[in-house]
Amino acid sequence: MLLGCGVNVTNKDPTVCINDLVRQLDDFESRSGPELFTVEELIARSVSVLEELIERFETEDQKKILEQYYKHWLHR
Repeated sequence: MLLGCGVNVTNKDPTVCINDLVRQLDDFESRSGPELFTVEELIARSVSVLEELIERFETEDQKKILEQYYKHWLHR
């Protein structure tokens, strides 16, 4: 199985990037300043979360994991 995903971290063109969203959230929450992502940090965090989800899927009740997945699924 092969899984691919493209994420715009710092490049605003042609649409939006993760760090723009972080800045918007920071403005909304009125914190002291945005903590922007580096490409390496975003990859590390994403892989860590994915590994955790895969481990939970393999060792816990798969129905609970699928419920969480469908709750956040974008293609309803």
